[in-house]
Amino acid sequence: MRSIMFDGTARRWSLGVALVAGLATLLITLAPSLDAQSQPLPPQYFWGTDATNYVGAEVKVFDQNGNELPACPVSAQCEQEGIVYSDGGWHVAVDPREATKVRLRIVSSSESRETNLLDVVGGDGQGVSIRQFVNVVQVDTLPIRIIVRLHPTLESRTLEFNIRVNDVDVNPPPPERYLTPNLRTDRWLRSSVIDAGNGYEVRVIACKQSDDDVLFGVRVEGHDDIIPRLHRMGSTVTDNGWKNSNEFEIQLPGTNTNVVRLGEDDDCTGSPIR
Repeated sequence: MRSIMFDGTARRWSLGVALVAGLATLLITLAPSLDAQSQPLPPQYFWGTDATNYVGAEVKVFDQNGNELPACPVSAQCEQEGIVYSDGGWHVAVDPREATKVRLRIVSSSESRETNLLDVVGGDGQGVSIRQFVNVVQVDTLPIRIIVRLHPTLESRTLEFNIRVNDVDVNPPPPERYLTPNLRTDRWLRSSVIDAGNGYEVRVIACKQSDDDVLFGVRVEGHDDIIPRLHRMGSTVTDNGWKNSNEFEIQLPGTNTNVVRLGEDDDCTGSPIR
């Protein structure tokens, strides 16, 4: 009887040892994968080298739902991220926890283009050619400022106009952009067409009042005339520095036939302020 009990105890002990050993082996095998799952994936980099026509443009990142992501996550080490360098190179980083697929958008003063959806996890880095930015992005509005100064070399009190788009002066400026002192008062005058980018064409409109103050605004081709809140150059201004209006948004031309043309008035003194 004793030997039977001993044999049963021995078998149970051996089975227990084998089970513990098996579990230990399994844990050793799974340990690297469990550790990998507990560690977040490193930032994934996208980069390009051939965007020489877009120097200074921004490269933005959007997830599959259209939400903009930072061009450099907190966990990444990156400098000058999201800007096209003078040699046409650029790079951005994406946190894989933020998105599995992204669109990259290159935004310049002349146009905006974006890629199709790209997989975020793709190795150490993914080179993206400028040719992959195939989709033109239509921007509903464009922020601009009107800028004006007393010209430093032309005859006294000659005003020069231009516009500033996304804090960058349009270059080249329009050929017809001067308001000379001998022009008649209380009549709206227009600059030549200014290409503001993204399909926008505008003219600066200006009117000198009888007291020599000058009002100014913009005419969006195919759309309304817009007078910004800060829209007056006083006759007492004597320095030649550029003055700017407040920033305001213009819209792409539509099919609206009820276009407001403030610059058609014979008398500019009563033009409404927008």
